[in-house]
This record gives sequence, structure tokens and C-alpha cells, in this order.
Amino acid sequence: MTPGGTIAGLAREELEAKSGKPGVSQSNYWLPPAAGAVPENDAASEMPTKRKAIARAKMKPKGGKA
Repeated sequence: MTPGGTIAGLAREELEAKSGKPGVSQSNYWLPPAAGAVPENDAASEMPTKRKAIARAKMKPKGGKA
């Protein structure tokens, strides 16, 4: 388990102990995607544009030369 997964698991167990209720139920549990499943949103799989590239694009004059 990853360090983040360990922390999340401990937090869930602590919450369950304090509240006396289960933290995971049928109404809030998501099954992992099936093998070979394609994401619905293809844009989410693209690399994000880097901030420097966006800043450079904003700084370029519209007429071509400064």
C-alpha cells in the first residue's frame, strides 16, 4: 500500500471508531474500472498545458512584431 493509502486507511478507521458507523458502504463505494476500459472523458488523459507556455502565448503581440 502507498503511504497515501496507509494514511487514508488509518483516517477511515479512526473516523469509524469515533462515529461507530462504517466509512465504506454500498452507496459510496466505486468499483475499479474493468481491464481495458476507456475513460469517458478523453481530454482528461491529455497532458496539461504548462503555465510557462500559456504565459508566453499571452505576451506575444497580436501584430506579429513588437
